[in-house]
Amino acid sequence: MKKNLLFAELIVVILFFSIASAACVTLFAESYKDGKKSDELLDAVVLAQNAAELFKELGGSVQIPVAMLREDSESMNMEIDIEVTVKGSTFTKAKITILRESRRLYEIDAVAFTGRGGLFNTGGQSHE
Repeated sequence: MKKNLLFAELIVVILFFSIASAACVTLFAESYKDGKKSDELLDAVVLAQNAAELFKELGGSVQIPVAMLREDSESMNMEIDIEVTVKGSTFTKAKITILRESRRLYEIDAVAFTGRGGLFNTGGQSHE
């Protein structure tokens, strides 16, 4: 009788350990995925900020920032899309979008003034 109880107790302990181990592995896997997403978003934000600064410095040019950041974006496996939304006589407004595999990661609006220069960031938006 004691052998049966000991065997049953051992089975319960092993079952509990298996369930706890599976939960820990799941938590670690989720935290790894969250870390990867966070790194991806950080890279996208930096790339968008660099594109916005170049857009401002070059007086609203669209092609030059994309060309200058091509190497960085390719090393990060990301694409930069700069779409001019408003072109006024004294300013150019654009939406800068960072994509990976046709999925929007981040976008930011930037304004380049052709007269005195300056950049007004109207806020970035994550798409995660």
